[in-house]
Amino acid sequence: MQGRIDLTRTALDEFGKTLLASDEVVVEATTNSMAVSRVLAPLAARAIVANPLQVKVIAQARVKTDKIDAGTLASLQASGYMPQIWTPDAETERKRRLVGRRYQVMRHRTRLKNEVHSILHAHLIPKCPDADLSTPAGRAWLAAQQLLDDQRTTIYRHIRELDRLAGRPGPARPRDRAVGAPGTGRQQVPCNATFKHSQQYATGVDLPMPTTSRRCATSRR
Repeated sequence: MQGRIDLTRTALDEFGKTLLASDEVVVEATTNSMAVSRVLAPLAARAIVANPLQVKVIAQARVKTDKIDAGTLASLQASGYMPQIWTPDAETERKRRLVGRRYQVMRHRTRLKNEVHSILHAHLIPKCPDADLSTPAGRAWLAAQQLLDDQRTTIYRHIRELDRLAGRPGPARPRDRAVGAPGTGRQQVPCNATFKHSQQYATGVDLPMPTTSRRCATSRR
C-alpha cells in the first residue's frame, strides 16, 4: 500500500482504519512525530519513531524522495535494523513543552535588551548605572538621555514588551488597538493590557497550522 497522508488528525484517523492489528507504523523523528505516534499507536501493533540520523547512516541512498524513504523505513523495520528513539510519556512531553516555551521567552527578552543597549551604544550613551532599565531608577535614567524621537519610541516599545513578558503593568497607551479578526468570536485584547503569565497573550488568538505531509511507512508481517 502506497500513498501520501495529510498531516491532520482526520487523515491519520482514516489511515488508521486501514491498519491491521499486526501492522507496525514507523515515522521519522521531527517536530510533531510524537503527535502522529500517539494517534496511530492505539490502531496498530506498534508505532515507532525512527532516528533520522542513524537511518541515514545505515541506508545511504543517492535518490531522496518520500516514496523511497518510506520504503527504506519499512525495509529496516521488517529486517529488525530500525534505529528507534526513546518516546517520552505524556507528563515528560508536557514538561518538555514548558521548558521549550520558557526558553523561547527568555531568548526573546535577551534579544530585546540587546537591541536597547545597541541603540544606546550607537548614540554614545554610557552604560546605565542601574542593572535593569525596566526598574524605576533605570527608567528615570533613560528618560534623561538625549535620543532621537524614533529611537526613544523603539526603546520604550521594547521595554513595554519586556513588561508584558514579565507580567508587570506597563505605561498607559494613548489608544487601544484590538488584536483579532472580526466575526471570529475571538476576544479583542487592548495593547496596554497586562497578563499574569506570558503565555496568556500568545494564546489569545488561535492561528491555523499549515497542512503538510509526512513520510510514513507501514510494515506488515
